[in-house]
Amino acid sequence: MVTAVLRAGALFSWLLAASIVQAQDLQLVASVDRPTVRVNETFTYVLRANGPVSGRPDLSAIEQDFEVFNPRTATSLQIVNGQRSQISEWSYQMMPRREGVFTLPAIEIGGLLSNTVRLEVLPAPAASDIDQD
Repeated sequence: MVTAVLRAGALFSWLLAASIVQAQDLQLVASVDRPTVRVNETFTYVLRANGPVSGRPDLSAIEQDFEVFNPRTATSLQIVNGQRSQISEWSYQMMPRREGVFTLPAIEIGGLLSNTVRLEVLPAPAASDIDQD
């Protein structure tokens, strides 16, 4: 009886420690496909979580300076040797409304907070800069 209680306690401790380590490894990373774009040019903004996350990103703070198009969500789940890993990705096409240097704010999803992202927006090219084919 005592042995069974000790085993159950050891198993519980191991599971608790594993879940704490797993929770500490969760990250939400924001990125763009390039650091410099022009007005009226689209770029891709991606939020990537390397663990199970519930909820959806709220981009309202970004939408005052950028138009947001084509939201896409993808989730992959992998189990290797009994170890489960999950990656969730939210991808958006965005277009700047004006030129300037912007810091896209940290975004919160399910209690995780992303990094900020710096983006430089140059003026739209002049008509004489566009190739006439």
